[in-house]
Amino acid sequence: MSRRRRHRPDPTSYRLSHSSPGHGERYDALYRAGYEREQWQRLEQPLLESVFRERVLCGARSLLDFACGTGRILQLAERHFPITWGVDVSEPMLEIARRRCERSILLRSDLTVDALDGRFDVVTVFRFFVGAEPALRSAALRAIAAVLAPGGALVANVHVNRSSPLGIAYRITNRLAPGRDTETVGWPEFRLLLEQHGFFVRAVHWYSYLPRTGPWLPRLPVYLMEPIERLCRRMPRMVERMAQCFVVVAEAPSAGP
Repeated sequence: MSRRRRHRPDPTSYRLSHSSPGHGERYDALYRAGYEREQWQRLEQPLLESVFRERVLCGARSLLDFACGTGRILQLAERHFPITWGVDVSEPMLEIARRRCERSILLRSDLTVDALDGRFDVVTVFRFFVGAEPALRSAALRAIAAVLAPGGALVANVHVNRSSPLGIAYRITNRLAPGRDTETVGWPEFRLLLEQHGFFVRAVHWYSYLPRTGPWLPRLPVYLMEPIERLCRRMPRMVERMAQCFVVVAEAPSAGP
C-alpha cells in the first residue's frame, strides 16, 4: 500500500489539535484512572470485542484505525485481525501508539489529504467526529469510503451524544458563556451524515448511561457504572437517547456501476 499526496491541510483545523509536544502522554493519562478508565474497561472494550468478533466471523481480516491516537483501539484490534494499520496526524500521539501496539503498521498521515492505496475490511474511528468541524467530518468519511473494501464496515463512536445529560449541560453552558463552544453530536444528525456519504447503518450500540462524574467523585464509576448500565439496557427504548455515547456499525458505500 502506498500514499498519494494531494494538498496541505488547513492549519486551523481540528486535525492539528493533538499535535503539541507531550499531548500524547497527557491524553493517555486520562485512561489510567477515573471515569475514562472505567468506561473503557467496563463498557467500550467488551463492546468492541463483540463487534470485532462479529466482523471476523463475516470474513474480515484487516483493520485500519483512522485517527488512531495513542493506539488504544488498535491494540485491542491486534487480538482479532491479522492485518492492522493505524493512521494519525499527531506525532506525540503516535509515539505512545508505537510503544503500545506490537505489530501494527503505523503511519503519520492525514488520509483526507494524502490518499492511501489499499483496502481494509474494517475501519474504526473513535473520539473524532465530535471534535471535528463539519467539513472535516465529511472529508473523513470520503477518505474512509475510499479505503473500505466492498462489504467492509465502518465502526465509529460518538462520545458526547447531544441528547445525553452531559450533552444537554454542554449546550446550556454554550448559551450562557459567550465564546464557549463545546461540541456535541446527536444520533439523527450523525445518521444523516453517514447516509449522505453512502453508508448504510447496520447497528447502533448505546452506552455510558452514568454521566461523566469529573475528578470530585473518582470512585463512583467503579461502583455504579455497570449496575446503571444493566438497568438501562432493560428498557432501551425509554432511555437509549440519554446514553452519553454510541457506536455505529455501518456498511461501506457501494462502489457503483
